[in-house]
Amino acid sequence: MDTLYLFTKIITYPGAFMKGFWEHVTCRALELRVTSRRYMDANETCGHAAHAPAMSAVKAFLLSLLPYLAQRALGWLFLGFSVAPLLLFNLRSREENPLLLLEYLALFLGLCLLCNSFPQWEDARRQWRLFYGRPMPEEEQALLEYTEALGNH
Repeated sequence: MDTLYLFTKIITYPGAFMKGFWEHVTCRALELRVTSRRYMDANETCGHAAHAPAMSAVKAFLLSLLPYLAQRALGWLFLGFSVAPLLLFNLRSREENPLLLLEYLALFLGLCLLCNSFPQWEDARRQWRLFYGRPMPEEEQALLEYTEALGNH
């Protein structure tokens, strides 16, 4: 499964990179420490910015929502630019439609952005626990140790 995950992230590289960028910007805005600026590592954080966990429900919600909205808006913008001309004016040769390559590029970018718009699993799970249930004491202790370790570096 890890191989399939990494393969899809590589195929949709522009969307995965932009998702990491949006998460990084959101972490900076919410004053969450970003621990790694490498968005395309070959592990489960591929396409995401590694960051300190959100300790409040509002920050956890915004960390999941804001990059999703930015990625979705940009993806639909590219898709709208490409799909309407391709469907309405049919597929013509390059001589008849000089923007055909740009439309295909916009279609690819729009699909890449939309495929990578969802939040990281750990962020969504943390948000769910903060909203609907108390985290287990071991998890709270591990998070406290993690944030203290980040502060010492």
